[in-house]
This record gives sequence, structure tokens and C-alpha cells, in this order.
Amino acid sequence: MVRSLQFIFDIAVAIKAWLSQNSLYPISQHVPSINHKWQHTSPNCILPKPVMPYRHLLQTNKDHDSKNPFVVGVVAGIIVFICILLITAAVIFCRKKMRDGFRYRSKGPVMKMSSLRRFQRESSRVFDPTLKSISMRYLFKATDGFDMRRVVGDGGFGLVYWATMEDGRMMAVKKLATDGIQGKREFEAEMETLGRIKHPNLIELLAYCKAGEDRVLVYEFVRNGSLDTWLHEREDGPKQLNWSIRLKIACGSAKGLCYLHHESNPHIIHRDIKSSNILLGDNFEPKIADFGLARALSPLVSHVSTDAAGTLGYMAPEYVSTMFATKQADVYSFGMVMLELVTGKRPNMFPQEKTFRKFHKWARHMLQIGHEMDMLDPALKGTPPPDHVRTYFGVACDCVSEIPNDRPTMREVNERLSLLAAMQCS
Repeated sequence: MVRSLQFIFDIAVAIKAWLSQNSLYPISQHVPSINHKWQHTSPNCILPKPVMPYRHLLQTNKDHDSKNPFVVGVVAGIIVFICILLITAAVIFCRKKMRDGFRYRSKGPVMKMSSLRRFQRESSRVFDPTLKSISMRYLFKATDGFDMRRVVGDGGFGLVYWATMEDGRMMAVKKLATDGIQGKREFEAEMETLGRIKHPNLIELLAYCKAGEDRVLVYEFVRNGSLDTWLHEREDGPKQLNWSIRLKIACGSAKGLCYLHHESNPHIIHRDIKSSNILLGDNFEPKIADFGLARALSPLVSHVSTDAAGTLGYMAPEYVSTMFATKQADVYSFGMVMLELVTGKRPNMFPQEKTFRKFHKWARHMLQIGHEMDMLDPALKGTPPPDHVRTYFGVACDCVSEIPNDRPTMREVNERLSLLAAMQCS
């Protein structure tokens, strides 16, 4: 049986009794009753016999005068304690409302801040001494409060905004998601790779910000966007990308990936080579971007055991099955980009015909029967020399071999494409 233990007392009676005994002036009898109730419910509660109401303990007759100081002290202590609790709760609630409800209103949409203190910091904590640390306040101003109208890219772990710096330069600002560990992992991966390497065909990391839970990376701004956009989203894109430009994009991307695999220290596996991660700068000079999945690799180690990550259609089959990230898996992805670059077909959007259900098998078959010209993007047909086209597809098909050890290294790919580019210029 559940029993309840109640405790009720009249605060007004206690106050009136105390004032009557300690005041030089008569106290009005019209003091409103203020009851405070306390109740405890428990299945193990043993109720005593009914007792007289607590207010009778506070009567002012002389027989109880000796008890009044103690009772008044207890009541006063309870009142003070309750008041302190209420005031403390009110202060905590108000501070939380101010912190969570703070809004910064810019020219664009309203952005709700997760913490006012975070944006009051003038500078971020140091993470890598080789890179410039920039304040969140500065980035907030440069992006108009991270205005959604400034978004130029949507990565797997955050948004990319274009920003105008104080000196007039445009930068790309990637604000990583703060609602999980993936954003922090991408931040660390980019800092460990791009933070220590520089190459004309790799996106340049210029600065970073680490403030509270926020992680922000600042890159050079690449005006022409991604290769994926030019191939598949812009109506005039394929026509502007003639054979010479496409070969230039392939050669530059190969140089950047060759640097990661063979020249950087430690060696780096990108793990997400695809057309949307190849940005086109001035004169369509390619730059490999998005190192959020990249992993450093010792020259004495052949692979890194990790979760399978990447983009379907570009991922090597052995990488999906074993979850071993290798340089050969990057070579496979690069071969898929080479095929996409000149056919205009996305690897993951390839129509599944009855005979060929995989993009690379179709390309290899067309090359074997001498129909390589039929694979070209309609915007390219009739422009490149057939022997150049055959050489190009030969390199691409070698890269997408289903046997990893049969694939060339990126150094070999770079040499073969550089030779083809030299033939194109002669």
C-alpha cells in the first residue's frame, strides 16, 4: 500500500506570531493565510497517529513562549532556502535563454548561434603552427553570418561558403558539421594532409579556425567550380571543354595524385577521387580537393585498414569488399574519372545494358573491338586524332583493371599522359 506523509504549515501565522512578540506596535489581525505544503509518498512509509496542525505550535500564549524562537528560526530558514532555490533557478534559466536564443541578423537568413561565448572569442586556439589561425568573428563577418546565399558547395560533412576577406580576396570557407564526430575527423584529416603539403594541382589550405565545437577550414577560391558541374550540369559545359582542355584536366589531376602517392611525406591515399572533387581554376587548371577521407600511409606499408568510404561507381571492388585503402584503389577511381571525362557519362549513372552492367567493362570491350571513337562525348566527336583517343582509353582501362596489381602506379599514369600531351602539342 502506498501511503503519504503530509506536512502543512501557515507561513503567515508564523510571521504574525513572531512580530506580535518582538514588535512595539500592535499587529493587524488581517494577515492572509499562506500555506506551504510538503508531501512524501512511499510504499514503505509508516504513518504516525494524526497530529495537531503545525500552526497550533505557533500560538503566542505564554505556555509556548519558550518554543517560539526555535519554530520561527526553522520557518525563516525554510523560507530563505526556498527563495534561494527559486532565484538560482531563474538565473540559470535566463542565462540559458540568452545563450541559446541569441540570434545574429545579417542581410540574409537569420542564423541561430549555439553559443554566444563561442563567437565572442577574438582568436581560435592553435592547432597547427604551420597554418594561419583565424578568428570565428572574422569568418562570421566575411560570410555575412554564414549566409545560405553564399553556399557554393555541399560536402559530406558541412557546407562551403564563398567569403570576401578584408583585402578583397575571395576564399572558400568550409564549416564542418558539429553534430557528430565525422566533422572532427574530416577536420583532422585535412589538417594532417593539406596542412603540410603544397602542389599546384592540389587545393591550397590557407587557414583554419577551431573555436569551441566549431571547425572551419579556409581554402583558396577556385572560380570555375567542379569538373562534375561542367560535364553534367552546365548546358554549355561539354562544348567549352574541348579535347585539349580535357586532356589538360586529366594530366594535371594525375600530377596531383602522383604527388600524394609518391612524393609527399608521408604518402597520402585520397580515398574519394571523383569528378566533383576536381576543381577547375583559371584556364581550367585542375585541383584535387576534399581531403576529408584522406589517410597518411607509411612508405613501408601497403594499405590502411579503415571503414569503406567513398562514392559508389568510383570505388574499387576490392576496397568495398576488404575495406583496405590502397594506392591501387585511388588509381581505379582515377581511371573512372578519366572515362567520365571524355565520354560524358557518370560511372554511377551508367545505363545497365543486358551485355555490360559495368562502365569499365563496356569501355574495355569498345576499345578491344576498335570502337573507341564511339565512346566519345558527342561534343568531342570528330575533333581529336583517333590514335590519341586510343592511347587515352588504353591508360584509363589499365587503371580500372579488376586485378589491383595489374593497375599502373600514378607515377606511370602521369608519365603516359604527359607523353600524350606532348604529342598533342607537337
